[in-house]
Amino acid sequence: MASKKTWLGIDFSGDHLKWRPGCTKSNVWIATVQDADPRPELTSLVQVQELSKTFGKPPLESLVDRLQKNDFDAAGIDAPFSVPKQFIKDLDYFSFLTKVGKILHPNRPFPRGISFVEEITGKTPPLEKDPKPLRMIDEEWSKQKVNVRSPMWDGQKARRTGAPMTAACMTLLAQRDKPIWPWDDRNNKKLLVEAFPAAQLQKWNLPYEKYNGSSPEARLAREKIVGDLRNRADFIVGEDKMLSSADALDAVICTFAAQAVTEGQLDSEREQWKEFWKLEGWIAVHK
Repeated sequence: MASKKTWLGIDFSGDHLKWRPGCTKSNVWIATVQDADPRPELTSLVQVQELSKTFGKPPLESLVDRLQKNDFDAAGIDAPFSVPKQFIKDLDYFSFLTKVGKILHPNRPFPRGISFVEEITGKTPPLEKDPKPLRMIDEEWSKQKVNVRSPMWDGQKARRTGAPMTAACMTLLAQRDKPIWPWDDRNNKKLLVEAFPAAQLQKWNLPYEKYNGSSPEARLAREKIVGDLRNRADFIVGEDKMLSSADALDAVICTFAAQAVTEGQLDSEREQWKEFWKLEGWIAVHK
């Protein structure tokens, strides 16, 4: 009898304070969904600090250890896996990833966004000519009115920047020994997949902005999203967490990116954009 498939969803953060071992307000969540009949089942939804109880290491290291286990088919991660191709220059993607993994980050789990941009470009952000450069896939979602953060956007006074999250995620990827999509084939097991909850929600005609926070409007938006997800998965655990936290909800949405790749349910195929994804990566969105 074939084993049931398992998918992970990880809502990421570039705020190093959210990765502190004792942080009780972390916005880094990990969801686990298992294949079942008639719908997949959400079986776990926890903050990253919970992993430290199992692996006995700081949160980011514990997450690395979690991804080293061979008990999942794919993990969707809500963070950029790469940067615009002009900054990768003459390297291939995995050589570039190794370069990012060597950026020093003393007393932190990953480099600062500013250090990340300086190491790649040799210039201090924000970059002069184009402070918010986008990858091809980012531009495609921006055209569809989805708010996209540039993987290279940072600066001393900048807010809600994308560079810290990219630095954090690529630091994680550099420590992996698991295949990374789309560079590795979807037939591989234990794939790491770039997810983007806002794009997924837009695809499903659900609220894809202003669902974060404690306002009545945000709560109603989360209720609408969770109501739709009930038709796509059964919640053994976690529904109260999704209703209370947009970050927990995003982790669950990320599992659908993982499912899309392994189940052949991608909204768009990658081949026509090969020139770009071979360096820049691609966002997996479920049909």
